[in-house]
Amino acid sequence: MKARIAASLLALTLLGLSLLFPASSVASPLLVYLNSARYETLGFYSGVMVNATNPVPYALNLVIFTVWANDKGETLAVTTAGLTLAGGANGIAFAPLLDPPTSGHYVVLVFVWTTSGAPVSGVMTLSLYIV
Repeated sequence: MKARIAASLLALTLLGLSLLFPASSVASPLLVYLNSARYETLGFYSGVMVNATNPVPYALNLVIFTVWANDKGETLAVTTAGLTLAGGANGIAFAPLLDPPTSGHYVVLVFVWTTSGAPVSGVMTLSLYIV
């Protein structure tokens, strides 16, 4: 049941984002590797720290999205971070969540688009238990 809710949440979230940020008419290959993503506190803010790699020989200007959902599959927040990666470079970005989550279970989807609106990564899923 939870897997179906998570799949439905992912489909609805990606559909909604594609309506808000339409990609170019040319399909883009998946260019950016998501190496890791983890929940962190940085200063006064909690959020997701993302490590990504640009394997192509040219620079990419990126937007990292995190979509937060609760146990019921309700989307709670969408956060972003900007990251520019030179060709072949790794980089780290922090997508802060302005209101820290209360204790409970959360599913966070992480994915990357270019600043021109083309998706360039797969989706990484984090399952977080916050106490």
